[in-house]
Amino acid sequence: MIFKYKESKLSYSVAGAPDGFPVFLNYGLIGSAESPKSYRSLLLRENIKLIILERPGYGSSDYINMESYTDWNSIVEDFLAELEIKDFAVIGISAGAPYAYAMAHHFSEQLTGGVYILSGLPYLPDGDVIAQYTGQNKLFYEKIWNYSQNELQDEMFALLKKYDNFFFNLIMPKSFRNGLKAGFAQHCAGVGQSIRLQMQDWGFDPYALESKINLWHSAKDKEVPLEAVKVMTAKMKSMELHIKGKGHMPGNEIFMDVLKSIKSVCKVRNV
Repeated sequence: MIFKYKESKLSYSVAGAPDGFPVFLNYGLIGSAESPKSYRSLLLRENIKLIILERPGYGSSDYINMESYTDWNSIVEDFLAELEIKDFAVIGISAGAPYAYAMAHHFSEQLTGGVYILSGLPYLPDGDVIAQYTGQNKLFYEKIWNYSQNELQDEMFALLKKYDNFFFNLIMPKSFRNGLKAGFAQHCAGVGQSIRLQMQDWGFDPYALESKINLWHSAKDKEVPLEAVKVMTAKMKSMELHIKGKGHMPGNEIFMDVLKSIKSVCKVRNV
């Protein structure tokens, strides 16, 4: 499906229960508007309508230059108005976490279903947070920290090529392969922008968020170190950190935990 934002077109999908409670999903660095097939039965069971808006520069979505994550809120605001959505919940996975934090900042009164961060990227501009990154992750950010948008696109295009070659002969979910394909679009314009935005001022103070932030993170996460997340959450006003999972990508068990939490919050708030 297509959403028109000013002069641009962005792809989106809606999955699960047609009349279910709306949940907006911000996918990670690699992703697309396609919802994972494994989620669909869970969504129907919990009466959840999952909405994914493909970010600018990914897949068939036109590239829109964003100066900070607050520009994402402007896009989402028009999108939610078009879909006539008032109350909803938001999920941010991995590099999609800052987009979810931004939405928590802007849509706090509408997020009656809560805010959920899975294996989420923390606030990298905070020196205390980025100091927790070690090894190859540390070297990666040190290398690209001052890269331009074009340089980031070149870097990520080369990196995704390596991923593509590695996964070529492996059996991977269709949604993952389509997400990888969406990341390559427009010479990694969307991926490059996501990397650029996470390293600069986010356009709002994530430590001043009034909404309660519910986080799930694995102690075995090799992409986003748990210690960096702990440093961030220690500075937040209201949060609950669940240390759970087998690695970076959250499995169906954690996704089910999130859906049940959303239903519980909706019941308490009578929405």
